[in-house]
Amino acid sequence: EICSRDWSSDVCSSDLPDADGQFNATWETSDPTQSSAKSPYPGIIHLQGKLSRANGARVWRYLPLLVTQSARDYVRLAIREGSATDTRFTVRGDLNDMPFTNPQSGQFLIESKVNNTVLAYVPTALQDPGEAPWPEFTQLSGDLIFSGHSMEVRDAKAAIHGLNGLKISKASVTIADLEYPIVKVQAQAAGPLDDILTLVNQSPLNDLSGGALSRAKASGMADTTFTMSLPIDDLQLTQLDGSIKLAGNALQLSPDTPILNRASGQVVFSQLGFQIKGAKASMLGG
Repeated sequence: EICSRDWSSDVCSSDLPDADGQFNATWETSDPTQSSAKSPYPGIIHLQGKLSRANGARVWRYLPLLVTQSARDYVRLAIREGSATDTRFTVRGDLNDMPFTNPQSGQFLIESKVNNTVLAYVPTALQDPGEAPWPEFTQLSGDLIFSGHSMEVRDAKAAIHGLNGLKISKASVTIADLEYPIVKVQAQAAGPLDDILTLVNQSPLNDLSGGALSRAKASGMADTTFTMSLPIDDLQLTQLDGSIKLAGNALQLSPDTPILNRASGQVVFSQLGFQIKGAKASMLGG
């Protein structure tokens, strides 16, 4: 059992355990002529394990210390709540090469099923003061994978914080290098069209799209897909591509335009503005 320990005694407290599981490990010194360290140390490790249960919000604690502090801080801030099951981890290779960004040198891999997770893919602590927060994924379930310096959430289902009617049926979040995080988000969602507009207008997506939909009003259900690339160190360079598929909705793009009834087609938006494609609708009573 991996758990919180009272260091004033030799007793391992089990009232707030982080995880339960088991692992096997072997360690041996390196061949100095073959090791990148040119030394017998820190040595070669072969470790495999499985956790039957883990606290998803504490997963950052189990990243190797050789993973940079900034990367560990990002994981700590991004994964805020949740539980993990069926977690499998492998560490194999010369410890001097951790976390094995070159697959030829070894392997560092954590794969886990996560449930009821809150994922702030752009933590507010990393944003500029006063900037609108990026919407968090809540009730997220899917696969969480750490491999080398990368992190990925794959095949996820989730909700959006504050927009309970909007459900994400498929999403992925990928960071190729946690040391220099560029977060790539892809998602498909369905729900009330008004909630989709709220998602855009009450987040930095509104500024990215030039406020193009900031005065729009709508009713009915709709589908949306969006892809974002967010450089955490310079969010001004964020790129966005998204679309809203209309399915017989009532839509008014601004107060000074007529209401489009039984509207179908697509509203396509990006950081450059928006377009309406293949649209049909009735307006002005006929």
